[in-house]
Amino acid sequence: MTARWNPLEVIDEVERQERELTFDSLDHDDVWDLGSLVVGVARARELPIAVAIDLRGQRAFMAGLPGSSAVNDLWINRKIRTVRDFGESSFLVGRRIEARGEAPDEVLDTSIYAGHGGAFPLRVGSELAGILVISGLPQQDDHALAVECVRLFLTGSSEDTHG
Repeated sequence: MTARWNPLEVIDEVERQERELTFDSLDHDDVWDLGSLVVGVARARELPIAVAIDLRGQRAFMAGLPGSSAVNDLWINRKIRTVRDFGESSFLVGRRIEARGEAPDEVLDTSIYAGHGGAFPLRVGSELAGILVISGLPQQDDHALAVECVRLFLTGSSEDTHG
């Protein structure tokens, strides 16, 4: 199997992102604000994504932008399940499997899991309080957009990120 990236380097980077990007608290208002931030960035860039945020098991935010479809909803469900059951981002789960020389889609039950990027854990301390999920772009871009938006939310940055 030939990966488009070095899984070991990606693993180190995503582990660092998950350690650094944590919340002091996370409630429904925060979820609305974070989801709205993602939608704003995606709309400005004309990205054909669907975005969802799971808050303690509840789908607390969901939006589909032009170009997304019901297929993205299926991906969202699988990515959420991956984070919930493995306790780390869906991108990290997939890269760990690749680092063992295996293909995520051959190892995971793809009817319920997706070892593809886009679902990022929202932690309050060590608690998995929520999951931000983006679907519609290449998996590394889904992951990168999720990380970018979580970082923007946590820093309170209102800088123009719509480049």
